[in-house]
Amino acid sequence: MGANEKYEAAMHGFIPATDEVRALYVAGTPAHRVSVHSGYAEFDRWLETVRAEAKAEALTEMAKELENQLAGITRETGQTRSGRDIIRRIRNRANQYKENQ
Repeated sequence: MGANEKYEAAMHGFIPATDEVRALYVAGTPAHRVSVHSGYAEFDRWLETVRAEAKAEALTEMAKELENQLAGITRETGQTRSGRDIIRRIRNRANQYKENQ
């Protein structure tokens, strides 16, 4: 069962909209701690961090999968070099997401 299926099973099919969750976050934040505007900004920063982590994780998994496919190849060809270049690019993009958190 993948992450989406686990989430849907836990939520019994209910998936709240991001704006609903955002409003609930701000409503549940103590007034002395944050204004409504800064509460939205805080939530948005948190959400972008979670999204960046998910993107980095997905890209890292893809790079590993591609590496595993290339691991058994002993002869370097143009295709294997291209494959290794693609893996390098995927890892670089994953690292960019990790650094921007």
